[in-house]
Amino acid sequence: MSKPTRMPQEMVREYLERGLWSPDTMVRALERHATDVPDGEAMSDRQSRLTWAQVKNQSDLLALGLLDLGLKRDDLVLIQLPNGVENLLVRIALKKAGLLAAFAPIMWRQSEMGPMFRYLDPKAVLLVDEFRGFDYLEMMASIRDEDRSQAQPHLLVSGDRVPAGAISLNDLMQRRADPEIRPDCLDQTRYGPDEVSLLSLSSGSTGEPKVCEWPEGAQVLIGSGIASRLKLTREDVVGIFAPVGGGAGAMAWLIAAQLGCRMVLSESMAAETILELIERERVSFMGTVPAILLRLLEHPDLSRYDLSSLRVIRTGTAALLPSVAQEAEAKLGCVMAPAYGSMETVSIAQAALDDPREIRLGGSVGRALPGIEVKLVDETNQEVPAGEVGELWVRGPGTSSGYFRDLEATRRAWGELGREGWFRTGDLAGIDAQGNLSLLGRKKQVIIRGGNKVHPAEIESILCRHPKVLEAAVVGVPHPVLGEVPCAFVIPRTGVDVVPEEFDAFLRSKNIASYKIPEEVLLMDEFPRLDSNKVNRLDLVQRFLSVRQAKE
Repeated sequence: MSKPTRMPQEMVREYLERGLWSPDTMVRALERHATDVPDGEAMSDRQSRLTWAQVKNQSDLLALGLLDLGLKRDDLVLIQLPNGVENLLVRIALKKAGLLAAFAPIMWRQSEMGPMFRYLDPKAVLLVDEFRGFDYLEMMASIRDEDRSQAQPHLLVSGDRVPAGAISLNDLMQRRADPEIRPDCLDQTRYGPDEVSLLSLSSGSTGEPKVCEWPEGAQVLIGSGIASRLKLTREDVVGIFAPVGGGAGAMAWLIAAQLGCRMVLSESMAAETILELIERERVSFMGTVPAILLRLLEHPDLSRYDLSSLRVIRTGTAALLPSVAQEAEAKLGCVMAPAYGSMETVSIAQAALDDPREIRLGGSVGRALPGIEVKLVDETNQEVPAGEVGELWVRGPGTSSGYFRDLEATRRAWGELGREGWFRTGDLAGIDAQGNLSLLGRKKQVIIRGGNKVHPAEIESILCRHPKVLEAAVVGVPHPVLGEVPCAFVIPRTGVDVVPEEFDAFLRSKNIASYKIPEEVLLMDEFPRLDSNKVNRLDLVQRFLSVRQAKE
């Protein structure tokens, strides 16, 4: 049994008895769809289009094939696949076989995959052979050669190029498994609500592997909670337009799989591709991240696409600035529903479909989802009075159950194990009288300029109101007298002429304190980003220091 690290049995029992964790699972929901609407279209990508009956059949075959290889329950499988139908089939099959799934971002290379491979020590690795000109098989061969003392896992390959000793994923889904392994054995192997069925991976800010556990019950709870708040039904067509291995893409999958919505996936995040899919597939709900949404808004021929089917867009992973939310509603003609979560908390808060515009478009991420408790604390860990800013702490049955194979890191992050533990998010937030959360930035990102606090999110939000600004990021950089000062990085909108000095004048016109005005504004074509699509602020600081050193 894949036990949750920080959740003792009595805590799990309480979640089940209170109905916070349902006896239902993702697999049970998917099998209901196969029974209720077997010929209904379930999922599609550029190459494939499957009904619910086909999804059940192919995921059954894949699950049985994996067990036929000799993999045992709770064995770990490390996967690196692009967005697509195959990615989802693998997710379903692993849940059915009771194999622990660890999905790595498709953009990872040897410096990220190598440490994760060694840390997880998987029993099987599943890779695409090639994607966007990169050879994943060559990368894995190099990683495996680094330490031959480690047991060599099964190598499963998606694609036409299958090296000697490896196994074709397509063959595994087509062939009949060992007759001794019967389909009904999957009733015994599939994960239950009280078990960890998925690991969320990050290389972390230090480059060291960071692995969070997602219990099956938490996945079901969060998916159903978001679906309810956004009033989604089986009739919706869900566009998964963010990596399904990350926050925004994963949440869209959890929602659609439970409701039985038709899912549309794209391996490309190019604006043209997504807009064409929305028009052709009549997508009504879209899960994405702000960086991808900005690409759509910047498309020069946006008006030529028929986007009338689109009702709601949910954004996660990174903060959605009010100016971007307002522009998106105006240009796309749908409701924006910003959300907030993290690897450790899965999804914390979600703006509702019927929330007033000042909540959805004003910088709030809505109220905490069902089963999620939140509080704000000061620097002494005491709860702050209503209306004040504090660090956000979170707990509840919709959150991660800790760091995989790292009890001490789990205890540090949550304070203690069991129901009394609170995850310290490191995010500064405020909560209004209705319980709506507003994020003000990272606790560690607060810039202390000569004793005055500057919240980067506040300045970024103002900068993005400038008609020439597409995206902005503010970081603290060293200063010999004041300790640190804010520096702004700006991506201008396409086709505009801009000089940095005009942003200084714009900020001063907004009547903010002078200590909040960035010392310098640097223009960029794009921002460096982390696996999660968040801006890599440490990289920006290093770039500023390089520019300053070059000037000196």
